[in-house]
Amino acid sequence: SNPCYNSGTCTNMVNSFKCECPPNYTGETCEFYDICLTKPCLNNGECIIKSSSYFECNCTRDFYGPTCEKMNPCVNVTCSNRGICRHASASDDYFCICNGNFIGKDCNQCKPQFTGPNCDQCIAGFTGLRCDELVNMCIPNPCVNGFCLKDGISNYKCVCSEGIFEKIINLNNIYKFE
Repeated sequence: SNPCYNSGTCTNMVNSFKCECPPNYTGETCEFYDICLTKPCLNNGECIIKSSSYFECNCTRDFYGPTCEKMNPCVNVTCSNRGICRHASASDDYFCICNGNFIGKDCNQCKPQFTGPNCDQCIAGFTGLRCDELVNMCIPNPCVNGFCLKDGISNYKCVCSEGIFEKIINLNNIYKFE
């Protein structure tokens, strides 16, 4: 009788025997099925046996998928402005986690209320740490001969005494005389 299981080949030895196991079987008598011997995990993924017919792959950070067959999209992506790339697990796409006042898929745009190469300046008409406070253009009163009225976000209007012309001033250095 053959002591080797799963079609293993038995070789008689002195007071002993040795089993030569078929592919995917291991153990002294070929009693264990090792699905990982087929190397189902690609791209240097590590095969982890969960049962005799089920395995999982522990993929390197550059790959994902049931057998590590898909390349992580962040491998070829550099997010701008020190952003951190993350794989969107529901798709084959990526997104960047942006720092500071940067936004956008690649962190290369400023939040709406910010401007400048480092997104660290408020757009015209706003102030504050988060650039969320409106600048009151009329404090202190910029009008020499009259009083100041706000005219939009970044404009003010000097309402002058009779006989003196009216001037509308814009923060973006556009001056109009009426």
